[in-house]
Amino acid sequence: MKGTSGSEFSPTRSITRAEFMTTLTRIFKVEAAKSAVPAYRDVPRSAWYYGTIQAATELGLTNGLGDGIFKPNQPLTRQEAASWIVRALKQNAAGNSSSGYKDEAMIATWAKPSVSSITELGLMQGSDGLFHPTQPITRQETAVILDRLLQDTRWTDALAANANEAIKLGWQFGQSTEAYKKAVLKSNVNVLVPRWFFLESTGKLSDSSVPSLVTWAKNNGKQVWAMVGNRFDQETTHSFWLPACFLPKRSKP
Repeated sequence: MKGTSGSEFSPTRSITRAEFMTTLTRIFKVEAAKSAVPAYRDVPRSAWYYGTIQAATELGLTNGLGDGIFKPNQPLTRQEAASWIVRALKQNAAGNSSSGYKDEAMIATWAKPSVSSITELGLMQGSDGLFHPTQPITRQETAVILDRLLQDTRWTDALAANANEAIKLGWQFGQSTEAYKKAVLKSNVNVLVPRWFFLESTGKLSDSSVPSLVTWAKNNGKQVWAMVGNRFDQETTHSFWLPACFLPKRSKP
């Protein structure tokens, strides 16, 4: 985090949505995305936070507020902060969504699992039994939360491991599953890229996935990033790509 000036930190000031996302992505060493097309109407390419918000959106940390709006300068609420942090840590915000706070009825339905999860993780706590979900989160509260994250070996060890391991892709092309496995084991590949899904001219997506390969990859410490293609059918690409670009985004923070 940086101060609001050369001599002030402004601890009690509310942190904006753009500022919080920038701070969060810095911890995870996320590089700014230089996307040519802005994800939101109110996040221009000239804004200092453009690359950060683009990258966060591409990673699924945020979908904005719906209708192509992000409101970067709006104060971030405590429940929004909980949601973003839980997503960034790749925690399953599911199961028992009861947080036990006295003001649980004020927590938005979409935020309840995240509030419950982040409380169990010990990263956010309420005061006097209250979580204050709609209250703007301050800069000093943000600093405390992120310091807790950085002092926890569960996250620091994972961050260190991810920083040191480069992505090494291994495409499956014209190979049987068994031949593909053998080739992977003889290489330094850590991400399997099989050709499994195809967009057909009928508009349907055909599925040729091999569940046993997913299990094998997991048991051998590999990831699976399956490919989606259409067998180089240019007409199908033209018919389905443009409409897909204008699909509405879901309304989530």
